[in-house]
Amino acid sequence: MKKIMRSGIILTALFYSMNNYANKVECNFKKAELVKEKQNLLITNANGVVLYKETINPFSSLSSGIIFYKGKETTKFKPIVKIKNNSVFISALSLDLEAVSVELYYDLSDNNSGNYELIYKEKFENQMSISRIYRLDDKKKGDYKVVFKINGKTFIEKVEI
Repeated sequence: MKKIMRSGIILTALFYSMNNYANKVECNFKKAELVKEKQNLLITNANGVVLYKETINPFSSLSSGIIFYKGKETTKFKPIVKIKNNSVFISALSLDLEAVSVELYYDLSDNNSGNYELIYKEKFENQMSISRIYRLDDKKKGDYKVVFKINGKTFIEKVEI
């Protein structure tokens, strides 16, 4: 029982001394206004000393993480290509109803030198979901390349049959 009492008194004294000697840090922040692109972000202390400085871009990374600016973020979905037997299954989403172009190329060379020939091209407009199945010739085994062009971005998927 004496051991428990002694431990309790020691712990109380320890917590009391930690509380009295701990450094208290106060942060006073003024109301922050929204910062526009290419402006400088300054964080200063009460004495006017600059603690942090950064030029704002639409997408910035700070040492503590990443800042996303509301209203400027977009989501892009990468098209999906699957092969089964001699069929190529494609699927793409265009939530903004943007034009989507799909091109299918066949590699004419045997050594994968990149000598591709366009064998099929299709353009989709005002469609949110695009799904197609392309059946390829059984006699043309080799490498194929599927190229998607969505809103200025190009996605390339290479497949082998």
